[in-house]
Amino acid sequence: MIKVIDARDLTTRHTAAWEEIRASNPNLRSPYFSPSFTRLVAAVRTDVRVAIIGKSSDPTAFFPFQVGRWRLGRPVGGALSDYHGPIASHDLALDIPELIARCGLAVWDFDHVPVAQREFAPHAKVQSHSPYMDLKRGYEAYCEQVRASGSKQVNKIGTLFRKLEREQGSLRFVMDTTDDLLLTRLMALKSDQYRESGTVDAFAYGWTRQLLRAIHETKEDGFAGLLSALYLGDEPIALHFGMRSKDIIHYWFPVYSANYAKFSPGLILLLKMAEQAPACRIRQIDLGKGDTMYKQRLMSGKTELLEGSVETPSLVKHCRSALSAWEKCMAKIPVQGLRTLPSRLQGRMERRRRFL
Repeated sequence: MIKVIDARDLTTRHTAAWEEIRASNPNLRSPYFSPSFTRLVAAVRTDVRVAIIGKSSDPTAFFPFQVGRWRLGRPVGGALSDYHGPIASHDLALDIPELIARCGLAVWDFDHVPVAQREFAPHAKVQSHSPYMDLKRGYEAYCEQVRASGSKQVNKIGTLFRKLEREQGSLRFVMDTTDDLLLTRLMALKSDQYRESGTVDAFAYGWTRQLLRAIHETKEDGFAGLLSALYLGDEPIALHFGMRSKDIIHYWFPVYSANYAKFSPGLILLLKMAEQAPACRIRQIDLGKGDTMYKQRLMSGKTELLEGSVETPSLVKHCRSALSAWEKCMAKIPVQGLRTLPSRLQGRMERRRRFL
């Protein structure tokens, strides 16, 4: 039995069952899999739904999603979602195409489904990974593991920290601040960064700003916003906003002052977070998908992810197939600019669509 409800109609019994399932499956540790994340997104958007699988009084699984025009489905949070998929026990086999169809979706696109959710493998086109910092044996053990891998990044950041203090003054780190003005500052700096790089500004949309404020204000045992700051005197020179779920932090929105870029204050802040994490009962900092240099040099493990689409028979599926065929034809054009034009235009539209 599958019943779809508005996420705002989740009951305390539903969320208790949701958390019980999460506790039984270590692959659902990320704060993105928390019912609180779905609830907070639903509070700032009207398109968030949850499929309840099994008896409503005794669910066996949940599937949160967003539904848009033409029955296009996407993860809760759209482009802000760094993990998604059904909330189910590790040994529960789900018929994914049937689930998507019963949700009334023509398609559900995904790019951060853990490879452990093996039912998605037939629908995946790409496999990627999300690097993380393993802190379960403590900060020093983590540092030794990174050094043993051949990375000199930890030592380099330590040198930059001492150089910054020696040349500019003493540094102060705050793991978790409730200062809302700092969050406003972080979003403004991040918007500048997006515009300068030519990428979609995540904070040009009202719901994203509302969501971060709501997450920042949430301090539950199993889910909380986390705003960290690195100060030079009284000046915040690096900030990070992320989420925490029990023993894991998801590294999300880092920014730093360009005036101190040569000292890498953002990386100093990240290592300070890692240093204090064990005292806060944090066993892992997930750095998010991507192969940027600092992630490669600071990671001590990675979570494998799947990217792809689950499609059901519909006009949307035929249109997408036609577009794919057109792109293949265009790829044969000898002129480089024209050859890549369709995929570039589609990519730009898709990045914006995921925030709408």
